[in-house]
Amino acid sequence: MYMEKEVKKTHHTNPFEIGFAGAEDAYHQNPPCKGFNPRTYYEPWRDDSLTERFFSPRGRLGRLSFFIRSLVGWIVLLIWGSIMTNRLLDSFTNGMTGMIFHTVRTFSTVSYCEITLLFAIFIGFCAMQGMFVIRRLHDRDKSGRYCILLYLPYIGILFWLYLLFAKGTKGDNQYGPDPLTHLQ
Repeated sequence: MYMEKEVKKTHHTNPFEIGFAGAEDAYHQNPPCKGFNPRTYYEPWRDDSLTERFFSPRGRLGRLSFFIRSLVGWIVLLIWGSIMTNRLLDSFTNGMTGMIFHTVRTFSTVSYCEITLLFAIFIGFCAMQGMFVIRRLHDRDKSGRYCILLYLPYIGILFWLYLLFAKGTKGDNQYGPDPLTHLQ
């Protein structure tokens, strides 16, 4: 007796799951240009999770996105840094007067956990800014190795301003498609 193969039908609720032309993924639906590695192909419309937005070096980042994401990072760091600095200064002041006036409070009011948390958030901020710079360099069709310039005194500020005002390469490059093409 003749038996037909059972066809597995899937229902996709998100149009990006099947691509615009019905292909299973965007790589096969829209093949990249020469020089792309299919394992690292970047899809700008899938940049929706927090880790992809703030902690991934893949892909390209336009000038406005670079500025906004850097500004958000700086605001978070300034708020967190001012809270922790206030806490540390309060501890130093009360700790010193505590020694003079023989009160119970000393420097130990700030726990090592708070200091470790402050340091960890600062390291996370530096990593996040580094990822922004790498993605911005990718938009300029440059290697991410130049991001070390960001951490040099005085040169880092000039380098950040250069990245903020320099236009990215038009069209696709070896790091992914133009971040402005999906907005048009």
